[in-house]
Amino acid sequence: MEEIKNTAGVVETPAENAVEEEKTPAENVNTDVQEPTKEVKEEPKETQENKETEGCKGVGDKTARKILGEVGGKSLEEMWDLVKSTYKKQGFTEEDALLNARMARILRAEDYDFKNKKVKLWEM
Repeated sequence: MEEIKNTAGVVETPAENAVEEEKTPAENVNTDVQEPTKEVKEEPKETQENKETEGCKGVGDKTARKILGEVGGKSLEEMWDLVKSTYKKQGFTEEDALLNARMARILRAEDYDFKNKKVKLWEM
């Protein structure tokens, strides 16, 4: 091996004198670090609990307008019967329809019993 005298007169070999090569960003990665695992989001399994709170599956704004028809064309009772039958066709119960109607209705002053401090649930 070749020996080189430095300015202080000390004999060095090229390996001792070598400057560390600059690494590219890709080479500078710590290979001991584990890659973060990707979370796989699973679709929730259909349960009675989430079934009740998701509305009537497959019925959005457009379908609801087709089912109920024009505003003022039917009585509240007729529209409620259509809602219940739609829920039943989709595999839900009348109780599911009632629960969703109650969740969708905005609480109004007349729906609250101020004396007893209780909500008066909507009923048809």
